[in-house]
Amino acid sequence: MSQDNKSSIFIITGMHRSGTSLSASLMESAGVNIGERLMGASPNNPKGHFENLDFVGFHERALRCQGISQEGWTIQKGIDIPQQLFDKAKLIIAENATLNSWGWKDPRTTLFLDFWKNLLPQAYFIFTYRAPWEVIDSLYRRGDEIFYSNPKYALQIWMHYNKIILDFYHQFPDKCILLNTETVIADYTVISKLCENKFGIKLKDPNEGIADKSLMNSLASNAHRQMLIKRFFPEAMELYSELNDRADLKCQLVHLDPLEVDIYFRDWVLQDWLDIYKIRKDLKTELERSQSTLQHTQTELERSQSTLQHTQTELERSQSTLQHTQTELERSQSTLQHTQTEL
Repeated sequence: MSQDNKSSIFIITGMHRSGTSLSASLMESAGVNIGERLMGASPNNPKGHFENLDFVGFHERALRCQGISQEGWTIQKGIDIPQQLFDKAKLIIAENATLNSWGWKDPRTTLFLDFWKNLLPQAYFIFTYRAPWEVIDSLYRRGDEIFYSNPKYALQIWMHYNKIILDFYHQFPDKCILLNTETVIADYTVISKLCENKFGIKLKDPNEGIADKSLMNSLASNAHRQMLIKRFFPEAMELYSELNDRADLKCQLVHLDPLEVDIYFRDWVLQDWLDIYKIRKDLKTELERSQSTLQHTQTELERSQSTLQHTQTELERSQSTLQHTQTELERSQSTLQHTQTEL
């Protein structure tokens, strides 16, 4: 990294499940210190989250103080940082700003962009976004319970986060990079190149082996999900189009044949209807199999307990016999000793 780029600060964020971990891993590989205490891997992020636990903890506390889910599941506008946390934020910055080029990644940062911009006016912001149907699918697969009772909430949160990003980008375009995650997957050097071209900051070429493209499950081939959003939630598609139009590099989007998709969509609806009952049937079969196994195990346990009880009884009988034999032996030894004395 060039010596002219001292104290370069990069804030990496975006909606959850939108490729921010991928971007953070590439920035770290390019020479940016994104923290010493990072969140470990999980089934959803086997390569790691690349989230600085200091900033994650700060954002979680700020959200809890406002009575908001610490995961950041909210569509509330204008969330303020409580005054008592300002000194904490400055302390976290001082503890993490140990190298010339540093930053952090946390999707919750999106909810506090103005706060961090005021505190770190020299910072640069790296935003990534992803198609709404892909983010929703990822959230559903992750299994957050909050979406079980209100599945539409996932789409509302996606829109809320990305509206914040767009508004911020409009205000500070020279301080921001906005990219579709598909663009990053296609070229792992794109962020480094944009940092040099747009910010004048020279970074190393990231190591492509740091990330696994297969972990980003793309649903581009599942046209019915895209059509589902387009048909019933047009406002989300309009926002997605605006993100693509404003992005620093245009992403090649798949244009679907409406007639072909319409036919496929109708077939999918019926298939989905059928799959629900198939899943119920499979679950019922699995439940019956589990109950049968449990009953068999219970029978085996009762048999083992009966055998154990019988063995215990035999052991007690053997101990009684052994004790009687011991008594007889002692009596015989006493008689022998008496006879020996008499002799």
